Amino acid sequence: MQIPRNFTLGLLVAATLLAPLSALAISPIGGKVVSMVPCPHSVGFIVTVVGFGIGTGIFWYLPGVSIAYPYGPPFIGEWILGMSDVPTYCGERITYSGTSPI
Repeated sequence: MQIPRNFTLGLLVAATLLAPLSALAISPIGGKVVSMVPCPHSVGFIVTVVGFGIGTGIFWYLPGVSIAYPYGPPFIGEWILGMSDVPTYCGERITYSGTSPI
């Protein structure tokens, strides 16, 4: 039994249109971590990243939810690269963070 071509094309169009809705990461992070302070409203740390361009800002590192590869959570002086999630009261939540050993 062959699947009709219109059905296959319809599935492909639907998957293409729904793909952006399923992605959580909305903005890139990139730069050097210059400060980390505890979030006063919740668990985790407020991480200030200074770099060039769009990846600079204040982000929220939440232990257990934020994923840091391969050198563990960010620390002051380290360069990070990754993506962030929705804005919160402690900054945009980091969902993926690639880190350097220094």
